[in-house]
Amino acid sequence: MVTINRHCATQFLGFQQSATPTNANSPNGDIEVGSTWSDTSGGTATWRKCTSITPITWASAEGAGNHNFLSASHPDTVAGTGVRGDIIVRDATGWARVALGTSGQVPRSNGTDILIATLGHGDLGSVTADQHHAQAHTINGADHTTPPLTIANGGTNQTANPISQVSISASAMKGTTTAGAGDANKLPESRELATNLVNIDYIAFDQTTSENAFFQWSIPPSWNEGTITFRVKWTAAAGTGGVVFGLKGLARSDDDPLDAAWGTEVNVSDTLIATNDVHISAESAAVTIGGTPAEGDITLFNLARKTLDGGDTLNADAQLIELIIRYTRNSYTD
Repeated sequence: MVTINRHCATQFLGFQQSATPTNANSPNGDIEVGSTWSDTSGGTATWRKCTSITPITWASAEGAGNHNFLSASHPDTVAGTGVRGDIIVRDATGWARVALGTSGQVPRSNGTDILIATLGHGDLGSVTADQHHAQAHTINGADHTTPPLTIANGGTNQTANPISQVSISASAMKGTTTAGAGDANKLPESRELATNLVNIDYIAFDQTTSENAFFQWSIPPSWNEGTITFRVKWTAAAGTGGVVFGLKGLARSDDDPLDAAWGTEVNVSDTLIATNDVHISAESAAVTIGGTPAEGDITLFNLARKTLDGGDTLNADAQLIELIIRYTRNSYTD
């Protein structure tokens, strides 16, 4: 595509004669610098361009016969061979070729010419002379709005699997029959804090005996059946030191025996900062659920305080308030 001055178009498209044209015999009487005409006085058409209108002066812009518009043989052109889809523009220094799709370049009009303007944040409707030649511009999330992601087929075509999480309250847990945490006669255990009468539910894990609690949860069908991670939220009414919790899981499908081997237990540790403060552990390493999980399974969990671990030094009950489980989804549909 060749884009030229709006006045030049009439001359370039049909102004052919043997005599040098003047404003009196131009089609619209609007010859100006940059106007072109086809000189046939020598028997072979030659393209000429107006370089001055006081007086009107014409210079040869192209020799006889076929000629490469973007030839290095003329000082007012840019070397290179144009290809289909190029944008060719004219500024104060000459013709320039700009390939479509070049980073940061967009065509804009100032009402007279089609120009190549920089892709910036200002008003592109006002294009200055130094914007004829495009400059690179990096687009990033802070500068421009990213189009929304289109999710098809319930999200199964997404390119990045999201992470979801669920909270398991202490009130949803029970101490195991063997070495169980908490008080079996008080489910859940509760206490009230003295100053503002804040009440909490918790399940207590002893400082000397490794105690366990259990819960069961059907992870949604959107789960990718991969590994999970967890955090513990806990407090203590007394004591100092650190605590270590371990979590293991077992997935069961239709007709599977419930009495089966657990997956590998993974530990997470935390240190008491102050009594009656909320403590949130770091996120655990990946936990592999035992039993080869499948969509729709019921998943059984065991949470234990690991009092034999060297990092478990808290000399008081660790009161678990909540457990956070994070899992990966492969669909937005449950």
